[in-house]
Amino acid sequence: MKTYSRSKSKDLQALLPWYVNGTLSGTESQEVEALLENDAHARAEANAWATLRKAVQAQPAAPPSAALRARVMAAIRASENRPLVPHWFTRVWATILTLTVLLFLWGLVQPGVQLQWSTGGNGAAAFRIYRAPAGSNDFDLLYESLNPPAAWEYRYVDTELWHGQRYAYRIEVVNVLGRQISSDVIRPAPLAALPGQLAVLFTSLCMGYVGLTFIEGWSGYQFGTVRRSWR
Repeated sequence: MKTYSRSKSKDLQALLPWYVNGTLSGTESQEVEALLENDAHARAEANAWATLRKAVQAQPAAPPSAALRARVMAAIRASENRPLVPHWFTRVWATILTLTVLLFLWGLVQPGVQLQWSTGGNGAAAFRIYRAPAGSNDFDLLYESLNPPAAWEYRYVDTELWHGQRYAYRIEVVNVLGRQISSDVIRPAPLAALPGQLAVLFTSLCMGYVGLTFIEGWSGYQFGTVRRSWR
């Protein structure tokens, strides 16, 4: 005699309407039949469902009115066209993706004004980079590097730029003897950083659009499997 746990018995009892209707799979039917052999309460419930089924089938068929049929079909079409994911979620998801890609590429590419200089192979104890608004001599310390690694050339990218604001730069080198050597004032070309910034922004927007298209296409693709139906 096969016995089931209480939770398993409850799950099988929930399948009794489909068992009586004959729409269960072979394995499920066998499990329900084993339950009915050993559970009087389940047998009584199955008999009640069978009686109800006969009563329903004995009723004369009455075709629905045209108005009712139209309402039902409209409701079905509306449910089929309803996306699985709400539109606000797809917009938020695409915005987060765009910002994430933007921050990642901005840190990786570093679009900005690029400064590059050489010490001619001589050692340096420190570098200081000063910046001032174009046309002004009010230079402020922008970046300082103490004990930089030995190299022939050095590079720094200023990414902290205000839109429409032009700057001038001056590089100060401190050699190992403590002597300070300042460069001439460097005046980058207008909008020197704009191409790189636009490229990063455009790529981020494209990635956000691709992500939005993907999730909207996925949410719009609805599928379902009707495993059981009441006849």
